[in-house]
Amino acid sequence: MSYIPNNSQLPPSPSPKLIFLIGMPAAGKTYWGANVAKEHDLDFIDLDIFVTQQEKASVPALFAQYGEKGFRERENKHLKKLVSALDADTVVACGGGTPCFHDNMDVMKSAGIVIYLDADIP
Repeated sequence: MSYIPNNSQLPPSPSPKLIFLIGMPAAGKTYWGANVAKEHDLDFIDLDIFVTQQEKASVPALFAQYGEKGFRERENKHLKKLVSALDADTVVACGGGTPCFHDNMDVMKSAGIVIYLDADIP
């Protein structure tokens, strides 16, 4: 027989709990992130949308204006801003290239759980 303590007996967990979804473009990060967040009453943020709101320009426009290097610098800045500002349990859908640049993977791993979505694209 196993014993599972009730929540009052568990040590407090760090808050907020952050779940970062990473994967190739079209792997379903936004779709699954929004659905998991809704099902579990969590907040949801799409990092690309957050970056575009902060920069007041679309991702293609940011690439056109700053190139990939400039876009990735802005993405890194806004990821760090987002992590430091979040005060609720949140699922974050990242852009396909987010974990590949700067210290983004370290930032995400130190702030929460990183889940790689692997999907066959027909």
